[in-house]
Amino acid sequence: MATERSFSYTCDLGKKISVTYIHRGSNGPTFAVLKWNGADYGLTEAISASGARYAGLNGPADARGGLEWWEHQGEATLSTFVNGDTTKTQALLTGCKTD
Repeated sequence: MATERSFSYTCDLGKKISVTYIHRGSNGPTFAVLKWNGADYGLTEAISASGARYAGLNGPADARGGLEWWEHQGEATLSTFVNGDTTKTQALLTGCKTD
């Protein structure tokens, strides 16, 4: 059974983003759906050393390398992959905290 939890975040410079986390059962995958700049982006759970990290290879036209949402200790960052390289990111939103 899937569960969903939605949060609104305010980031540096007052920028806003909404995120819905979808959990597909105790052993199922976890997804994040970001609502940002008038569009929705689906990201899947990704490996991280700490915190919760979600990634997807699709993003807005100016983020041609896809998106990464990384939440750690109550603060999150939205980044784009540089030239499609998932090991290099450039921050789009920083200092994101739940409202």
